[in-house]
This record gives sequence, C-alpha cells and structure tokens, in this order.
Amino acid sequence: MLGDLADIAGAEADRCPACGLDEGVRYLGAGLATLASVAVTELFTSGELTGRERRTLLFNDSVQDAAHRAGFVATRSYTFSLRSLLVDQLRPGTPVALNDLLADLIAAATSPASDPGTLAAIVPPDLHDQPGIDGLLAGEHAGGSEVWQLIADRLAFAAIMEFGLRSRQGRTLELTRTVAAEVTLTEPEKIAALCRDVFVHGPVATIPPADEVTWLAFVRGLLERLRIRGAIRHRWLDGYLGQAGARWKVWGGRPNGMPAFPRGVSAPAFLLSAPKRRSEFDVLTARGNWYQDWAVRCLELSREHATDYLARLLPVLADEGVLARRVAEDGTSVVYGLQPGHIHVVRLGDDEVAAAALRCDICAWTQTVPPHRAADWAGQRCQRYRCAGRLTPDTTRPSPVTGAPA
Repeated sequence: MLGDLADIAGAEADRCPACGLDEGVRYLGAGLATLASVAVTELFTSGELTGRERRTLLFNDSVQDAAHRAGFVATRSYTFSLRSLLVDQLRPGTPVALNDLLADLIAAATSPASDPGTLAAIVPPDLHDQPGIDGLLAGEHAGGSEVWQLIADRLAFAAIMEFGLRSRQGRTLELTRTVAAEVTLTEPEKIAALCRDVFVHGPVATIPPADEVTWLAFVRGLLERLRIRGAIRHRWLDGYLGQAGARWKVWGGRPNGMPAFPRGVSAPAFLLSAPKRRSEFDVLTARGNWYQDWAVRCLELSREHATDYLARLLPVLADEGVLARRVAEDGTSVVYGLQPGHIHVVRLGDDEVAAAALRCDICAWTQTVPPHRAADWAGQRCQRYRCAGRLTPDTTRPSPVTGAPA
C-alpha cells in the first residue's frame, strides 16, 4: 500500500524513475493518423517490401475516422514519395539548378518508360478528381496534353515548395540533411563590393564592415530569407504576383490544380517595396520586419537607416540578376523574389552530412548548407529574428529520408 502511494505521489510530481528528479519527465503525444502515416511511409520506403507485399490495410471502428485516416496517410505518402523521387534525380556532390531538377523530375515521372507505380505515387490525392487523371493512372488511356501539363505543373510547384516555403516544416529533405539548397552567387566578390558601395554612398556616415565575408553572409542571408519564405516564381503564382499578394489569387481564385492557401495556411511571401492593403507579402518599409532586423544585426545600422539602405540595395541586386523583380499591376510597388534558376540543390553524401550542418549557439536554429559553404557561414549571425547568436558546426545527425517512392 505504501509503495502504491509512493508511486502515485511520484506520478503526480512527474518524478523521473531513473534519477528521482521531480518535474523530470515530460510526456509527448502524437495522433494515431500521424503515427500510422509515418509507419506506412517507413515500411514502403525502406526497401524491405517489394512487389505484391507493397499493400496497406488499416482497420478502424469508425467510418468517419477511417475516411480521415485514409486521406491523411495518402497525403503523407505522396509527400514522402515526392521527396524520394527528388533524391533519385540527384547525385551526391553534384549541385543542380532547381529549374533543371524540375525538368528531370517531370521527365522521370511522365516518361513512357517509367514505372506506372511511380506516377501513381507522386500524383497528389486532390488531383484524382480532375478530368482524365483517374483514367490515366488506371491505364485506361494515355492522357491528353492538358492532363500531362497539369501533372507537370503540380510536380514543379510541389518541388518549389519543398525547397522554399515548406523547406523547414517537418521531415523535409533539408532538415533531415539529405539535400542542401542555397541561392547561388555567380560573382560573390563583385556582389560583396556592390553591397559595400551602396552602403558607403548612402546618407549614413557609418564605417562599413571591412571584411568580404560579412558582406557575403549578409546578402546570402537576404536571399535565403526569400527562399524559405517561398518567394520563388511559378507560373501559377503570376496572378498572385500581379496583384501584389492578394490572398484570393491563391485561394478561391487560384489556377486549376493548384493547392489551396486559405486563411490560416502560410502562403508564399515575396517582398514588396511599399505597403499594399490586404497583401500577404512582406513589406520592406514595415517597422521591425525581418529584413530590417537582419541589416541591423549584420551591419550595425539603426532601423531607420537599415530600411533606407535596403531600399537602395535591392534594385542594384535585381540589376545584377541576383534576384528577380516585377512591378505590380497597379504600378504602386515593386515585387522582389527569386527564379528557380537562382537556387541550386545538392545531395549530401554520408561523409558530407556533418560538414553541412550548422546550429545557432543560443536559440538552436539549424541550417543545412552545401559542405563547401559551411566555412562561409560559420561564425555569422543566426537567421532567426532578433537572435543574438552565431552559427557553429552541428555534430548531431537526424535520420535521412531515403528509399524508393512509395
């Protein structure tokens, strides 16, 4: 009896059974649908199941829950299948421009010589209701040009999201250190000099940083922010760009086949030069925004002077082709972002994973970079908003995403 009371008291105090420390235990929970989808994906992508063994049967005591679980597992399986197919198009140590990777991805999925199961695995469930898709996947017909164009557009958009807006959400190729992505600079020394010249010729009488490494880390940080905010062009986003971030263009008025971005779901955020009512984009002149904070921390400017400096710098970077720009349809603001060709991705070999990992020494922000770029980032500012930390090599290693498409 006394032992039972002690056990109850220990449970109420969250006492660790190993060390006896109160408040030393934390319980973490996960939904059944999430656990089921992860288990199915791991089984199907581990290479242990082949041929007729690759079947899934889930039991549930509720019709409503069964429908939800089936849809959840199907969507998650599609995501991991897409990532596996992306990895298959890359060779360790060989950087590839994202636009070239998109072309290879589409060719691998839609080629007549490809495995029919591959196409079925990487067509998302929500496209099955589109005319011609189900018949194509069932082998009833070859599919018209409109059907194949829809599949190609969706594949390209999904890949752009994987290396852009969704690159830091869940077990992505980037966070699992399977693939590293970066916005490349073809002439880094020239760009660093231009950033410094714009600084020197501005109205602020401040001594600029002397070393080129700081300038390159600053401009690379700006470009990486655009990438992870999803500011990467796709033809489905042209109307969204023209309207300078009107949510309707990626929600009720989105192109056919495009996934929805309703309220409450983060949408791609490009950078606007001036405020616009009801825009989903980041605004360069907004007080306390990330871009302003980045310039303050890297270049030791005041917030007002940081905004002025960025307003003068971005057109220069666009003129040099470092980033892309277009004028909104109403002519009141300029939209800045990236083209897929600005981004390069590289598959990491087992011996490169450790060298590609960086972590903030204060907030634990993690960043995966191409191994040859790690020395350029080490010691530089953390990209998390207002963090005072700096990036250091990270020796921990998460589980990679591997295997064939499920």
